Order: sequence, then C-alpha cells, then structure tokens
Amino acid sequence: MVTSSRPTSPARQRAPRWPLGAALALAALIPLASCSGPAEAGGTPSTAGGSTSSAAPSATLTPTPTAKPVYKPADASGPAQNVPVPVKPAIADEFSKEGIEAFAKYWYATLDYAYESGDLGPLGAITGPNCEACAGATKTVTKWFSDGRWIAGGRFDISATQSKFVETDEGLYQVIIQLKLEEASFYGTDGKLSNTVPASALLGDIIEARHDGHTWKAENVAHMFGAGS
Repeated sequence: MVTSSRPTSPARQRAPRWPLGAALALAALIPLASCSGPAEAGGTPSTAGGSTSSAAPSATLTPTPTAKPVYKPADASGPAQNVPVPVKPAIADEFSKEGIEAFAKYWYATLDYAYESGDLGPLGAITGPNCEACAGATKTVTKWFSDGRWIAGGRFDISATQSKFVETDEGLYQVIIQLKLEEASFYGTDGKLSNTVPASALLGDIIEARHDGHTWKAENVAHMFGAGS
C-alpha cells in the first residue's frame, strides 16, 4: 500500500531470489484514627478530664477515575480516532536473528499505524533516508490524510518471518516476511468512497536493515512475490 492509488505492499523493487525457510489504579488508604483514654472499671473510656469522646473515622480518599480515550477504527463515517501507537518490544532492538525478525514485525506495525492514523513519526524513526519504497509509503499517507481524506482497513497480516542473519556486502541483514493485506478503502475530501482495493493473496517482502549498535533501521523494503509480481 505505497502508491497514491492503492495500498499494496510497500515494496516496489524486485529483490534477489531468497529461499524461504519456512487504568493503572493506585489505592491510598488512610488509617482510621481513634482517640480514647484507658478503659475504666465500668468499661467506659474516659479522658483525663473525665469526659468521654470518640473521634469520627477519617474518610478514605478514592482517586477519581480518568476516562481513557476510546479507539475507533476508520470506516465510511470518518477516519480512525485514538489509534494506539505500536509499542516496540525490547527484542526488536537486539542484534540477533530473533531481533531482526521481531524488528520486521514492528516495522509493519508502524506502517499499519501510519496508514490508519496519518502519523508517520514511529515509521520514520526506524526507517533509513534512502529507502525508496518507504518514501512511496510516506507519499501515500501524506496524500490520503490531507484535506480531510482518510484510509479505512488495509492492515498487514503477517504469517511468518525468516532471516538467515548473514551480513551482506553492504553491511545489511535481510529478513523475509510472508503476509497478506486486508481490504482497503480510500475516502476523499467530500467523504465519499474514492477507491477500494480488495484483500490480497499471500505476499512476500524482504527488508534489508542495518544495526547501529543500539537499534535496527530499515534501509530497503522490496516486494518479492504475490500481487503485482
């Protein structure tokens, strides 16, 4: 889904053939207090002055609950609201086979988030400046979230990731992603349906990423097989 007219897989370039290996609640309790002197023979507590008294229990303070924003997916009535920002798992920063495979899933989660919310921040933070297919995805999001436009659907459903975790001559590491694309609908500035792209068959993408010692960044995302190949 990277062109201005259809949310296909972000990959546009062919890659070399690659064999696939397969609310927070905090309760603060204030203890109840009582003021009384020692019990006398008659069993009636008294103060030093001879009068009796009892302190009323102090009230327990109950935190006022804060309403959480409710997520609403995009549909024909309007764009998505309060879209949850994807959370990167710690392993997705790890320099390992498991790390780059987790990174690939997170990368597509940020792409899903961008297409649904129009926010390119998380995607841009983990994408290199020279990724042409990624630039195409950025143009699509920018266009379809300007002047009241929006996109509904078009999420990526990842079924498998696979990496041999072997460094290329360019210092990159490759990971294969098997995925499908859900049906996507594009709505124009007048709120009318502009275009619909049906769900895809199985797709195959490849991400080439570089690790800077702290985190991964996608340097290239290419389409291998499936729709449009």
